Amino acid sequence: MFPVFFRGVHGNATKSLFFLGHQVKLHIITNLADRTKLGRG
Repeated sequence: MFPVFFRGVHGNATKSLFFLGHQVKLHIITNLADRTKLGRG
């Protein structure tokens, strides 16, 4: 029972970490896009 529970928790942690990384990437990309837009004027 414990190994299964641990595997489930580990899977969820990996999923949320992946999701967080994706969100951060999107945020950085939009920031860079905004900056280049502003730079072009």
